[in-house]
Amino acid sequence: TMRLSLTSIHASLSLITTLSNARWTTASPPKNNTPIDPQQCDCYLISGPDPGYFTHYKLWDFRNASPFQPHSSPPKPFNNTDNLYETHNLLTQTPFSKDWHVQTWHRAADPLLSPISMTNSESNVFLMHARPPPQDIPASHNKSTSKSFLVLRTTRFSNHASTAEIESQFGLIDHCSLRLHMRLMSRATAHHHPFSAPETPTPNPNPRPKNQPNFAYPPPATPLPSIPPGNIVPSGTCAGIFTYRSAVCESDIEILTADSPYTIHYANQPDYDAEHDQIIPGASAVVNLTRPWTEWTTHRLDWLRTESRWYADGQLQTAKRYRVPDRLSIIVVNLWSNGGEWTGDLRVGESVYLGIEWMELVYNLSSSA
Repeated sequence: TMRLSLTSIHASLSLITTLSNARWTTASPPKNNTPIDPQQCDCYLISGPDPGYFTHYKLWDFRNASPFQPHSSPPKPFNNTDNLYETHNLLTQTPFSKDWHVQTWHRAADPLLSPISMTNSESNVFLMHARPPPQDIPASHNKSTSKSFLVLRTTRFSNHASTAEIESQFGLIDHCSLRLHMRLMSRATAHHHPFSAPETPTPNPNPRPKNQPNFAYPPPATPLPSIPPGNIVPSGTCAGIFTYRSAVCESDIEILTADSPYTIHYANQPDYDAEHDQIIPGASAVVNLTRPWTEWTTHRLDWLRTESRWYADGQLQTAKRYRVPDRLSIIVVNLWSNGGEWTGDLRVGESVYLGIEWMELVYNLSSSA
């Protein structure tokens, strides 16, 4: 019997004997030409004190998605030579929509909690594709090998916020480990220089030999220094990545653009006692990361039976045992603003972009738990 150990995303494409000291590194996701054969695997393991035992695996790699043309009309002339990521396709028009349902619900304003109405729109969830640079643009303009990425966008209008949310639709999940390689960006950065920040170091591309249980991958290279200030993300939005069944059965990662770009929020919900107006002890943590969320970072959420764990670039940030979700759930990713105390308010005309290069998930379904 073979088990797949998620030692690294490159190594995860090879069937290997399970090792107790296996680690899940911050490597780039697997290459598309070496797929996993589910028939040869009976479970997937993760790093940490509890390896977890998961029966299902999914990878959504947005980096080299083929542009989808729903209409036969010729493309518009490309006049802006500085904007190599101008074109996009709605997620609803791509094969990714089989697993992810783009939300279109509306929430009215509430004077106390939500001063601004918000409307989720399918036009705010799309794939941005690189245009071939004109001949007079040097090759060094964009050094990334990625040609596309998923975007969730929120924009403030005079009378509402136009927001974005996607929900998984491949079954109710019974515990999981989720990773996303993502970055929050201003409009200018998303359109002009989305890959200007240091990217995740590339791991050893050779699979772990089956006959060498003590084989270790070299540690990731030391992260490059932060780029000079330039990706100034407007204050007033919240990016959320979470498992969800209800407001009292949820494990989440939240990033507030009103915070320092190094600050991130982790919680099992509920983490706030409205009756006594206080934070519930042990339910949440506010952590300062070593790399800002304005740069490409691998975020990870483990929802296990007795504990939720949160990682950034392979480093454990915190773990919580209080109110660990105990019901079958879905995965949600969103970017929103309602002008309230939690998110703050965008200025009219401002936009925030959440870019995602890839998402990876190991999980159990209700029928296989």
